[in-house]
Amino acid sequence: MRTCQYCGLPAAASVTRCAYCGKDMMGTGTYELVPRSTHFTLGTPGSALAEARLEGGVWRIYGRGSTDASLSMLPMRRQGRYSVALLDEALSRAATVVVRTRSEPGGPERLLAAVNDDLRTSLVIYTDGPTGLHMVNRLGDVVALASPKPGGAMAGLDIISMGSDRMAEPVQIFGIFLSLILARLASPACSFADLDHICLDASSES
Repeated sequence: MRTCQYCGLPAAASVTRCAYCGKDMMGTGTYELVPRSTHFTLGTPGSALAEARLEGGVWRIYGRGSTDASLSMLPMRRQGRYSVALLDEALSRAATVVVRTRSEPGGPERLLAAVNDDLRTSLVIYTDGPTGLHMVNRLGDVVALASPKPGGAMAGLDIISMGSDRMAEPVQIFGIFLSLILARLASPACSFADLDHICLDASSES
């Protein structure tokens, strides 16, 4: 049994396209986030799935063959805090990626990010080991793994999606991990001192 990441409809394991919304059924997949001379691409071996281009100060992500942006990204840096607003097709805020980085002398750069909607945190991304990144949902399930390619922030990422969360569809993954790359390029690095302020949870509100 499979579940469509776009509309949630169950389907047989052999089905490749959702009978309700017509979208391709996504499962576990391996992707590359690759910087180009003027844009970034997300793809599988031999196939580009989406590309991100900077247009008027806003990063816009286009699916393969589409002339309309599936997702727009508005990076913001205020008082040492870095975040990226993810906007849907109607330019309404779908989520916010809040990023913190820290570098210690002689040690690797550490990173933590939260993907928040209006009421709660949907996903958390954190550094594990020297460079690896884990994307975890609210249930504690790992929904994606990423490994930076050698060469620094602009070298790109190798990404494995577990296909187990709606926020882990390829375009969403692209926007979230591209947010992390943009954060690494922003300087100076943000402090980890305010980690309790990067996550939202409506259940904790009075």
